[in-house]
Amino acid sequence: MRISRLPDLVETLSALAEPTRLRILDVLNVGELTVSELCEILGMSQPRISRHLKILTEAELLTRHAEGNWVFYRHANEAQGHDLITSALALYPRDDLHRVRDRQNLQRLQKRSEARAKEYFSKVASSWDSVQKLYVPEKDIETAIRDLLASRRNYRLIDMGTGTGRILEILADVAREGIGVDESNEMLAIARGKLLQKRLGHCRLLKQNLCATTLPDDYAGVVTLHHVLHYLDDPAAAIAEASRLLAPDGILLIVDFAPHQIEEMRKKHSHRRLGYEDKEIRNWCEAAGFRQFSAKHLKISCSPNPQTLTAVVWSAVKDASKRAKREAA
Repeated sequence: MRISRLPDLVETLSALAEPTRLRILDVLNVGELTVSELCEILGMSQPRISRHLKILTEAELLTRHAEGNWVFYRHANEAQGHDLITSALALYPRDDLHRVRDRQNLQRLQKRSEARAKEYFSKVASSWDSVQKLYVPEKDIETAIRDLLASRRNYRLIDMGTGTGRILEILADVAREGIGVDESNEMLAIARGKLLQKRLGHCRLLKQNLCATTLPDDYAGVVTLHHVLHYLDDPAAAIAEASRLLAPDGILLIVDFAPHQIEEMRKKHSHRRLGYEDKEIRNWCEAAGFRQFSAKHLKISCSPNPQTLTAVVWSAVKDASKRAKREAA
């Protein structure tokens, strides 16, 4: 958003100065919602809501993206638009009847989303549990991730193959924006429900091929691939895409398993690869323009099961010199 003239400012303020549009901006504080969800929350028809959404989008206060037949709306990321929305909502009386009802309707929608997620997890829980018992607790991996990013703040995060959105959730407090990319409608629905429940309005989700996203070059400060590579036909392509998305000196974090012989992972859990050697990950990273490669191996301390997995957190930094050479050329 660029407000360079008084008429532009007046037009933007006019877009804000309408009760229904203010209510829309208020409920979208929790994150992205569909047109039908907004209709349900505000108790209005789709044509009416769509008209107001069009005005807010044209004023660059909202952004939209389509996934099949669904269209999602969220607050625009630009600082000026964010500041205007924040200032306007600060003046919106908290005890306003419409605002109270909208929040109640939003809570009902969130509870439904949570119930759907629980139903899904109850179906797959036994399968997931059988895998998770074979390696260190996920909290140990999450601690390792946060430790590796301890010196970084206020970055844009892209979580490739986001699944249930857990990485977005654990890094939301230090990322200025989080973007989860996945191709699974079911996983995206669960992740979207979690983001709404946690009120992580600065995080969003995209249904795209993680090896060929539409996000721009040099867009992120951190890119993560958490338990993703072992499902892919071409892991090197995912690492190359991560390099394209990262700004110079941005960091890539990969979580996966060291080589193992548990064939059940391939047969029952659709793993295409049974782990990776450090050298293999390093070669892919270096070919994609990364340096400062490191590997942290997390082994389970004691287990009655003779077959266990070693989780590994690999990290690498995008080489800033390559961009400098391109620009100089």
